[in-house]
Amino acid sequence: SPRSAWVPASATARNMAKRTHAALLRAPLEVSMRPASEDQGEGLADAFATATGAGIGGYWIPVGASVPKECWWYSTMPRWEDFPQQWEMSKDLQKSTGAIEALAQIALTLTFWLAPIYKVRNTTLRQASDNTSAEANLNKIFSTKYPAAYVVQLLAAWTTRLGINTRVVHVPGKEKSLADGLSRGFDSTLEL
Repeated sequence: SPRSAWVPASATARNMAKRTHAALLRAPLEVSMRPASEDQGEGLADAFATATGAGIGGYWIPVGASVPKECWWYSTMPRWEDFPQQWEMSKDLQKSTGAIEALAQIALTLTFWLAPIYKVRNTTLRQASDNTSAEANLNKIFSTKYPAAYVVQLLAAWTTRLGINTRVVHVPGKEKSLADGLSRGFDSTLEL
């Protein structure tokens, strides 16, 4: 119970402190304090943008999986109209490439979560990006520049909800040819 040589604690304050202490010790632990597992595989995502359009694509490969049989991928080509107005995307989408690259990483996280073998909460997904601003913003979960700030908020909301941590590492663009191809639209000639 609270004590101070300078301010005596009333019986009410001492009783409240005892109840708080007891409630704290009985509280269910909602978030595991164990380190997140990092053995889920690896993901690569990429994006491109022009003045009139954009594309995001990527894939996730579970540990020990064979490509392409057990590779989970996505490919989509959003238009300016597809983005929420509050994101303040420039009509020239190329000016928002960093935010679109970050959005590709969020899509990769959702692809991992949707995979039928995903069963673990409190896991860290290793992801790769060739865009250093997206990498920095997503790892810090912070940006003061819009529209990247909105995308970072979206990542925080999804990863918290799903119990997934992301760790984005930088890779040179030439090492991401498959993700680059997926960001430009999937067709049957794309070799996985």
